[in-house]
Amino acid sequence: MAPDGFPGNSRVTFELSPDGEGTRLRVSHVGLETFRGDIHPDLDPKKIEEGWGYFMNESLMNFLEKGPVQVIMERTYNASPETVWRAITNAEQMKQWYMPLSDFRPEVGFGTEFDITAKGYDWRHIWKVTEVIPNKKISYEWRYGGFPGNSLVTFELTPQGRGRALHCGM
Repeated sequence: MAPDGFPGNSRVTFELSPDGEGTRLRVSHVGLETFRGDIHPDLDPKKIEEGWGYFMNESLMNFLEKGPVQVIMERTYNASPETVWRAITNAEQMKQWYMPLSDFRPEVGFGTEFDITAKGYDWRHIWKVTEVIPNKKISYEWRYGGFPGNSLVTFELTPQGRGRALHCGM
């Protein structure tokens, strides 16, 4: 039962599965749409997602003190695969919701660099597309200039009822 003043319930599921020598942890938080509105500023779904990101990327990794943590986000959109694909691969659309790209092409080997200022720091983003299956999957290496190591970001579209589920793994 939700506390007084809260509109509904949400459900959090933790799923553990073997992943090579490690363990994959998948967190699914369903029902966040019940927190939209002016109930409390900290209950905005984006802030809740940022909170999970902090716990998964910072707190848990520091606690476990072993290797990288993989983050997987999943959303279902009532949109065609082509519409979702354009949103995640078209530079003009990506600028509206994702990153300030001057150019982006969903082609293996395509690379781009751009800067973002956040929390008083300038971050040089360096991307290189590594895999493309049109309307289904795109992966790219992502790293920050001046820092060692690469991340791999993958957007994968799967049928989900009448819409498409978008899985983003980092």
